[in-house]
Amino acid sequence: MPLAIKPSELKIAPATGICLILLLLQSWGMLTMSSSGTAGMTFLTRQAIWCLISWSLLGAFTAIKFEDYKKYLPAIIAAFYLPLILVLIFGVKINGMRGWFDIGGVFFQPSEIAKGLFVLLLYYASEIFQEKSRLLPVLIIIFMAFAIPVALQPDFGTLIVYCCGFAAIIWLLIGRVKLLACSGAAILTTILLMSVKHSYIHQRLTSFWSPSADPSGAGWHIMQFRYTMARGGLFGAGIDQAYWTKAYLPLAHSDSAFAAMIESVGFLGGFTVLAALCILCWCFWKMSLKIPDNKRILIFTGGLMLMTQAMIHISVNITMIPVTGIPFPFFSYGGSSLAGSMILIGIMFSAANSAKEHTENADANLKSGE
Repeated sequence: MPLAIKPSELKIAPATGICLILLLLQSWGMLTMSSSGTAGMTFLTRQAIWCLISWSLLGAFTAIKFEDYKKYLPAIIAAFYLPLILVLIFGVKINGMRGWFDIGGVFFQPSEIAKGLFVLLLYYASEIFQEKSRLLPVLIIIFMAFAIPVALQPDFGTLIVYCCGFAAIIWLLIGRVKLLACSGAAILTTILLMSVKHSYIHQRLTSFWSPSADPSGAGWHIMQFRYTMARGGLFGAGIDQAYWTKAYLPLAHSDSAFAAMIESVGFLGGFTVLAALCILCWCFWKMSLKIPDNKRILIFTGGLMLMTQAMIHISVNITMIPVTGIPFPFFSYGGSSLAGSMILIGIMFSAANSAKEHTENADANLKSGE
């Protein structure tokens, strides 16, 4: 009996594919937290609540017409950017970094929430200033306005995410390789100078090259990453059998979530997560292709920032780069990361919907003219 629907006709819209991947990553993250035993019911309950809140935020920011974001921009700046400045004064210090507000035992990280505003401002700059000679200084000012507070915390993992977003805009709008190279050199110099000022950052850099030289000190985290994944092997130790994670792996529910998952489901399970990220990246790319104007740049930049954050987390966990605390988007425990990422995607969805409406209206006007 022939198929009523051909396989080529079974198409899933990019936005639908993105939502399915997000739901998969959030569910898998909570399962990892539960099976590793590193997060009690309080953490799981909080994460479940944050998942519900984040989906509501996604719906709310998607429902806002993209043209209306200009009208709400002062309120968005007050809500998203001011905390990024105030946290340097009133924030609490954790692991040598002053990047959180402690609100009744609930920790709030402004640098995660501010990602959506950062992408919005870069987009507006590209719309207002068409000449490259005028656009470049404005882009640099916007980038520095976000990068300096994040660097002063200091949070180098998140700083790299913002740097990648800025690099994407420079590449797409300015297209100067020398400028990108100079920016990269300036950022690297800043990191090296900050590592001299903050001794713990210097220790992380040196321990990365030789973790066995101080296995119970600066090299502890890297060694635990390796022991945890080695125990997981190819197929994993099994759900609820992540004994090394439970006993030794620091921050297994947040900054070390990928390594914790590897112990339970093995490297094959880890490859499925990487495959999910590839599909997510493909969905962002497909969505951007359907947009004719600079909104395409907004979607590309937002997607790149999320993928960069995911790859930094994974690279740290598999010990490819020095240890830096950064959550796995949609997977790790953390309300700020989850909410900020979903807000960013909501803004991207709003931009895509706006472009779709303009295209449909243009087609309708063309047909009516005929």
